[in-house]
Amino acid sequence: MARLAAYIKKGTGLIRNMEKENSELDMMIFENKNVVLVGLYNPFKLFENGTRGSNFESIITKLYELSDTSNGKELIVVGDFNVDWKKSSAQKKALVEWSQHSGLSQIITEITRYRIVTTEDGQRSESSILDHVYIPHRMKKETEISQIPTPWTDHELLKISYPNLIVQHELKKKIKLREWRNYKKDTLLEWLTINPRNKTKIDSLIRDIEYYMEEEIPYRVIRYKPQYGQVPSTKIAKRTKKRDRQLKKFKRTGDIAYLQYAQRLSKQIKKIIRREQKVKIQTKLETPNPKTFWHTNP
Repeated sequence: MARLAAYIKKGTGLIRNMEKENSELDMMIFENKNVVLVGLYNPFKLFENGTRGSNFESIITKLYELSDTSNGKELIVVGDFNVDWKKSSAQKKALVEWSQHSGLSQIITEITRYRIVTTEDGQRSESSILDHVYIPHRMKKETEISQIPTPWTDHELLKISYPNLIVQHELKKKIKLREWRNYKKDTLLEWLTINPRNKTKIDSLIRDIEYYMEEEIPYRVIRYKPQYGQVPSTKIAKRTKKRDRQLKKFKRTGDIAYLQYAQRLSKQIKKIIRREQKVKIQTKLETPNPKTFWHTNP
């Protein structure tokens, strides 16, 4: 399981079900009242003794088991299967038969991995669809797919959006704010005149203003969902845009020079990220404020 990670948004109600997982496979299973979400990785290199063929057979067996025990919940399976969907193979045939048995569609049809292979005859580019997403047939029309190149891997990031998927919505926090739209300076001065108090001390004046606020400026309750994140580095943003343009040119023309340039930009992005992380950590270590030290941005 060391080769998989999952980040689950709060409010979805998805809880990891380790009882259904197979400890010998790179697989994670999450469930809520409506969905069974499975993430898996079919590796080239195995930690334990075995073969890629036997590992894949174990994956197929487990997928059939999940399909037959989903208890009416929507089954969604995603992951790096290391099976090229654009080529015919025995492993692809097994996946097609399982998906048909389960009423699922594999919806990724664009290339998800590009790489350059060096041989005695020179360099050549290879492309494949190794990353799969299996969803129920009925969800296929409304599901939106976008692929995002990243500097951390030669696989593209897959973003899958389905607007009508039923989840347990996150409860938004409630906060009370002063309704300052009701505030008028003249009204405050009039109120202070009608309610004379000792104005010789600033504390008294502050209390008077507080009394006025309680009487004339009511609270209003709003609901909000906290937003987290960091302001992106301009250096990273600039190189990311340039790299994405090079990748699009490579896809359009097939010219390896564009892919090589994009890879060089990805390396630059990685260096910048490491450098900025190092600076951030160093800044934390040097700060005397414990709140600043322990504050993190998810």
